[in-house]
Amino acid sequence: MVYFKDNPNLTELKVVTTINGEKEYRKNCKFIREQYYIINKDCHEINGTWYRVKEGNIVYDWETRQYALKNTGRLIRGLVKNDQGELELGYFTPNIYNNIPTNSNKFGGITAISADILNQDWFEDMKHHIWRYAPEHSATTVLSCKVIKNSDNPANRGYNIEDNAGDLSQKTTAYNEYPTVISPKIKQLAKYLGDLTFGFEFEIAIGALPPHLQFRNGVVPCRDGSLHGGMEYVTIPMQGTKGLQTIVNLTEDLKIRSEISLDCSMHIHFGNFGTDKLSIIALYLLCRNIQNELFTMFPYYKTSPSGIKQKNYTKKLQKLNIGILVDQSKDAYEAYLLDSWNKLFKYYGEGEVTLDTFNKKTRKHPITDKWRCNSRYHVFNFLNLFFSHRHTLEARLHGPTTNKDKTVNWMLICAAIIRYSQKYAKQIITNDKTISLKEILEIFPTLYPSDKKASFLSKYLYNYFLERQERCRKDMNKGDYVSMWDIDEDKQYKYNYLNENILE
Repeated sequence: MVYFKDNPNLTELKVVTTINGEKEYRKNCKFIREQYYIINKDCHEINGTWYRVKEGNIVYDWETRQYALKNTGRLIRGLVKNDQGELELGYFTPNIYNNIPTNSNKFGGITAISADILNQDWFEDMKHHIWRYAPEHSATTVLSCKVIKNSDNPANRGYNIEDNAGDLSQKTTAYNEYPTVISPKIKQLAKYLGDLTFGFEFEIAIGALPPHLQFRNGVVPCRDGSLHGGMEYVTIPMQGTKGLQTIVNLTEDLKIRSEISLDCSMHIHFGNFGTDKLSIIALYLLCRNIQNELFTMFPYYKTSPSGIKQKNYTKKLQKLNIGILVDQSKDAYEAYLLDSWNKLFKYYGEGEVTLDTFNKKTRKHPITDKWRCNSRYHVFNFLNLFFSHRHTLEARLHGPTTNKDKTVNWMLICAAIIRYSQKYAKQIITNDKTISLKEILEIFPTLYPSDKKASFLSKYLYNYFLERQERCRKDMNKGDYVSMWDIDEDKQYKYNYLNENILE
């Protein structure tokens, strides 16, 4: 569109005088009530009808960057940043991913379109998650407000994500619709997870996530009986590049707004892998095979929690009299699978149910309170593979963290264990040799032989294991079974191998 002010010499075009006394080409105007209005300046089209700005019944929507009807009850009047970079009051369509509450003497308690419009003079009140204007407060008040505090009340939340059904539904819809920006490194890394789905449980001692970040990250706050005033932030089931990027984003958001303690842990639920008898039995045997080595990369209290923890939340998997298949004839193979399956089912059913009385439609465990299900408190929890429609394996060994490097490295190690068991299921049940973590991590170049980065990833993760193993070993030898450095250094920790970090 060529305007008269930019080029007044187009003699073939008719010129008119607008409502504001300006000269403009007729084709750039709308003729409304005997006057000319410049299109998209003095008048705007909304739903097929032209409205004049001077009428006052339309306003600029700073969210959609278009004009909208003012009195529909749909718009928020709040804090925006104008084209000159100044804060002012304006209208915008609500956005659950960005809108935040603010409070200042100039604007009062009002919603802002986004935290991105606020400069360094504004800060987040960590208890109320209201953004305040620092020059209006004393330095002491500002420091006090920046201290991480609890805001969510655990007593108002259910213990499981399903117990918070309304919140779960909202967060699932919000997460699926949020346009997560994926980094190139995450695009490369996510493929090594294959088709696995994953859901995380981050236990925190103090702190909270504001609602807009819960919606972005697909997070539901849940109650946890092992925490005293803290919360468990549980993600909806995720997958692929978006899922991995979200977990990285979530750890960064939690790092800023929460504190961890020895009472906390981080758990991962993995799904979308084979759940037939062979697959689950092979996975159980592999996890049982590898568990002793995995324990060495964590503080010794994970192995022996007596005097440190109220109970053992990460017991080692038991033998359950499930051995190796020797006779590989068809009949012996089928009998082995059935016998091993029955032993697993009996153990995880805790003697409360048999295969004959089990309701396969509901798949509910006979013990309804999860904290009374002793069979779930193992390094790997197989309970949901038998007594839930989730069909997930829970990795429970990891300690407290909101660190992205620790979180993703452990996630990939667990994914390697699952993917190794899926590929070599029959070899696992027929061979009693010890399988090392180093061998398991080689699954990545095996699955992706033409990908040089897959080989690097295996070495990267194994070196990470060795570094942690050595540090925890030294602690144990000097009688330090807690290794508080793992918590104290959590926010600053960064892992590099050969000067490279797989996330950056």
